[in-house]
Amino acid sequence: MDNYEDKIDNLNGRISKISNQISELQQTQINLMVLKQKIQWDNNKDMLEETIQKMLKENPDILDDYDG
Repeated sequence: MDNYEDKIDNLNGRISKISNQISELQQTQINLMVLKQKIQWDNNKDMLEETIQKMLKENPDILDDYDG
């Protein structure tokens, strides 16, 4: 009976170790996705600011009709 229990314990330990590795990889994946989103957000913000500045430079009166 020891042989059976040892095998089961060994398999449970290996399963647990793999589960922990999967959890760590999932956390890494989430961190990278958040970083990617931040980089994209910052890039979009910069592009919008540049576009708005260019529009204002080309047509300084562009906001005269804005009621906001």
